[in-house]
Amino acid sequence: MQENKPDSQLIDTRKPAAFYGRKSDKKSRATSIDDQLRNCMEAAEEKGFYIPEEFVFTDENKTGTTKFNRPGFATFEALCKKKNPPFKMVFADDTSRVGRREADVYDLLDKLAFWRIRIYFASDELDSNDSGFRDAVVSKIHGDAQWAKVHGKRVRRGMQGQFMRGYNPGCVCYGYQNVDDKNTPDEDGRPGKLEEIDKEEAMIVVLIFTLFAAGWSLRRIMKRLNEDGVPPPRKTGIKVKVCKWARSAVDYILHNRRYLGDQSFARTSQRRDPETGKMVVEKHPETEWRKKDHPKLQIITPELWDKVVAMREEKNKKGNPSLGGRDRTENSRKYFLGGLLTCPCGAPYNLRSHGRYVCSSFLYRDSCDNHATFKREEIEKAIISALCDKLRSQELRESLVHSLYDYLKSRKAEQDEHGALASARKAQLEAERANQENFRHKYTEAIKLACDLRSLTDALTVVEAEIKRIDEKLLALGRPVKVKDITINEVRTFMEKQVASFESLLMGSAEMLKIEFQHRIPSPLVVTPIETPKGRMFRVSGSVGLFSSGDGALLSDQEIPIGQQRTITVNFKIPLYVPQIRRYKAA
Repeated sequence: MQENKPDSQLIDTRKPAAFYGRKSDKKSRATSIDDQLRNCMEAAEEKGFYIPEEFVFTDENKTGTTKFNRPGFATFEALCKKKNPPFKMVFADDTSRVGRREADVYDLLDKLAFWRIRIYFASDELDSNDSGFRDAVVSKIHGDAQWAKVHGKRVRRGMQGQFMRGYNPGCVCYGYQNVDDKNTPDEDGRPGKLEEIDKEEAMIVVLIFTLFAAGWSLRRIMKRLNEDGVPPPRKTGIKVKVCKWARSAVDYILHNRRYLGDQSFARTSQRRDPETGKMVVEKHPETEWRKKDHPKLQIITPELWDKVVAMREEKNKKGNPSLGGRDRTENSRKYFLGGLLTCPCGAPYNLRSHGRYVCSSFLYRDSCDNHATFKREEIEKAIISALCDKLRSQELRESLVHSLYDYLKSRKAEQDEHGALASARKAQLEAERANQENFRHKYTEAIKLACDLRSLTDALTVVEAEIKRIDEKLLALGRPVKVKDITINEVRTFMEKQVASFESLLMGSAEMLKIEFQHRIPSPLVVTPIETPKGRMFRVSGSVGLFSSGDGALLSDQEIPIGQQRTITVNFKIPLYVPQIRRYKAA
């Protein structure tokens, strides 16, 4: 006869937990994250947890010296921030997998403690629930950060040694190719990289220098290479969508002294900005450079180099004075549409030194046919005029009032429904808790009478666990939201106030308008060249938010973000300017 098991043994009492893993670089083993996950799953099983597949967060080939550009970590942190996160336990293989920057790791531990989420480092056997966790984890976190710093210095020292031995410690430079020197492998058995001239690319380098010395502009050289179908140095990728030559690539080649046979190392170094996580390049004085002459790697002659330098100086004297880009000069801080205008091809418009916007894809990569430009003053005046006309329209104001009123009514209905469901659920949980409290009282009295202590104690443990689970659900419900009725007159008063505020902002300082437009324009305005009976013009289309983000507090004590709910559509025309651009043919 089969033995009947208690119901408590048939129920999986394990709780869901999350896992975070990270693999530093491509040189790490491909199975590194799998090994971390296996180790954490075993630890979770011992702790009474399990890790569902949807709660496995990983980042491959991502550095731990910053928390930025780690999508797995960002998703994990976003779930932890929720009011009722789906897990209360996090597993990581060791502290270095979370990060190698002390401030970032301490910040995460403080946040998890505030969110009441427990973390366990499997390899280190460190549990945040232990009393000595903080003291034990301090030395680990400090050691991880020191390892990252020492490792970076060792890598740079090794690269410098390779350079002094005649090898190329960096990436392949255009015009050259790397070949393995199998006769002198390093201590890990890997061959050094020797540079050789790539004959086909070297011919292109010579052509670029020759054309520039003859007076060709960077753009004209770029168009010549693209029309000839010459493969560019950089292929398509995340930032580069079109495989074409760019002006910046031509300019970089014309400034590279490596083509003279002069090679140098330690000209620059990189440091990571703690606020953005981006690497910032720092130039070193020439006295700190490591230099070597390689006559065999010379592609251009010193005479041709001198001609290019002289031509560059001549062009700089004839150039227009720069007005400054975004935030580069005092005047540029007044260009409130900077970064908010886009071409139909998807590329942003750039403000040139002559005060006109031009498609960056046409200008820098010649991958767009839109070569027309428009004045900065024209579009700034036009958008202010268009928005003021819209705001003064009584029909538009009433339309906005009624649409916002309908939105707030639906929002209130949702909150009322949610509040009713929450109240019913709370009453149900409180009844269940009272029932369990009754069971706990009975079991406690029975234990005092010294009856079957073992079974009673087990039953009492199950009841107390159930009470704890109900308390967690009650806590997750939170306080009821205070909802109040809203009248259309209140909405109209609010709307009139916001419209007046926006109109005064449009008539105010350009600096404040620039700051506001960064929040009020959800996506860049599209500026499209069109044909009209009056001639060629530009059509500007898009939408501008009526409210600042954070305006609200109409329904409850909690602020309701309605800033992105109502926008003003714009659609107007401005004059178009077509520069006299000659189409150069390949020689």
